Amino acid sequence: MMKTTASFKAFDGIIWTQDPNTGEREESRDIFDSTRYAKKLEAIKTSCKEYVGTVNNLKAYLEGLKSRKHACKNKISEFDDEIQRCNEGMDKEQARASKAMQELNQIARFQSEMDAKQQEMDKEEAVLDSQREMLRKLIRSMNSRL
Repeated sequence: MMKTTASFKAFDGIIWTQDPNTGEREESRDIFDSTRYAKKLEAIKTSCKEYVGTVNNLKAYLEGLKSRKHACKNKISEFDDEIQRCNEGMDKEQARASKAMQELNQIARFQSEMDAKQQEMDKEEAVLDSQREMLRKLIRSMNSRL
């Protein structure tokens, strides 16, 4: 049967205690010697008080950790919100970039169409120039006959 730091074996007069500093177990057979018995009980009480103090310190430390955990969760939540805002901003900018790219493609198509029209106009102008030249020659030849 275990009791905090002492164990009693069938009430045979042996008390086992554990020294908190060294961790070694001590045996006391003279349970009925009142001085030794009182000292052992006092050692057990002291150990219990030390353990209670240690437990209280650990509880306080645990509360501090819980508080820090809560603060960290809040900070993580803030970071998540900031990430979401950044992602939304990136989505908007990507949409704008996509629209700008579409407009650039339209401009490029328009430029290609204009270049094609310019080439057609250059061809037509060349044809017109040759026809004018032919007309001039024809007019000169008619003028020279008259």
